Amino acid sequence: LEIALTPDDDDGWRGTGTLLTDGLLSAHDRLAGLDADARGHLGAVVASVLAGAEVVNANPATLRPESVVYGFDLTLPAPEADDFDRRPLSPGDPRGGLLSLLPSDVHLHDETRATPVLSPGDLTQIIRLTITPGDREIVRLPEARELVNDAGSFSLRVSQERGRVVVERELRILGGEMAAGRWGALRALLLENA
Repeated sequence: LEIALTPDDDDGWRGTGTLLTDGLLSAHDRLAGLDADARGHLGAVVASVLAGAEVVNANPATLRPESVVYGFDLTLPAPEADDFDRRPLSPGDPRGGLLSLLPSDVHLHDETRATPVLSPGDLTQIIRLTITPGDREIVRLPEARELVNDAGSFSLRVSQERGRVVVERELRILGGEMAAGRWGALRALLLENA
């Protein structure tokens, strides 16, 4: 999921984006129906990443069972200000994304597991948020970090160039059966992502 935001007149944001899904994560079955249904699903995905965001226009570029590319325009009302009049943007996980393919008994609060975790295949999820702040001041950005282990990898990259800030979060989980003893490695990746 790639989203680019620029300031809107009402302290909110407007933006454009692209949702690309393929393989096990293909959203073809949810985006190939009626326009209202497709826009509803796309809107739910975008709002799960940026709370309050609304898709105002959407158009598929590719719509095949194995691969979907959907472009969209969005609006995002100004987030509620904190005690210091800062308005945080805190991207979440996309609805129907990688985490939805993990078994329902995978719980981050479980420090140990007695059963293996079955991953349906190698899974990759990338969320890229590009912000052009204009005259708005960015007070704090997340610190870049990376974790690679025998369950996969997680990385958070932050760059600033030409008046833009790019925050990219990538989570990769290896497929197959992960023995209960490897739960610690998978849990570490999921905790970094969270």
